[in-house]
Amino acid sequence: MIVVQMQKNTLFLVIGVLIIGLVAVLLLFFSGGSPLENSATLKTGAALSPENNGNGNDWKEVPLRDVSTSSMFRVRDLSGKPVLLFSFTTWCSICTAQQNEIKRLQALYPGSFTAVGIDIDPYENEAVVRKHQSDNRFYGLYAVAPAEMIKELTNEFGVDIISPASAPMVLICSNGTVTRLDRGVKSAEVLDQVIRVRC
Repeated sequence: MIVVQMQKNTLFLVIGVLIIGLVAVLLLFFSGGSPLENSATLKTGAALSPENNGNGNDWKEVPLRDVSTSSMFRVRDLSGKPVLLFSFTTWCSICTAQQNEIKRLQALYPGSFTAVGIDIDPYENEAVVRKHQSDNRFYGLYAVAPAEMIKELTNEFGVDIISPASAPMVLICSNGTVTRLDRGVKSAEVLDQVIRVRC
């Protein structure tokens, strides 16, 4: 019985990842974007400035609703300290592991940066995300990503930015520079070092 349940859970996880991948491909197809845009930046991790990234960081302009307070915000309005923006789904264990590292960094250096989590699962809503945030005691701004945000992020960074299994994350410094961080779960210590070096 336990084995059958585990197989069902694995099947649901695989189907969920496939659905998200399909949504990403469809968004790219209909937006005319290419996953190869900014590929040199993605490979080198070089910072992008708003002046030279090719599209003006349109994703920073998309209105988002914080699931805890229902307050509206835009990434561009979060100035004054670094912002760690990450995409996730509530069912993704890698995403939760990354969020736990962000929580550890918040405990080590309270108030030194703003965490922004955007849920990219089209089947999850604000109530689901709010429960995930509350149950795990995650701090920061959490929102359900509108299709426009997903489209703009994939236009700039490619489809990996909405692939939960790669623990995607972007660092936005207070001077406006943007850096796509490496794939995989990044420890609190690595995140601290990246923020110190880049910002």
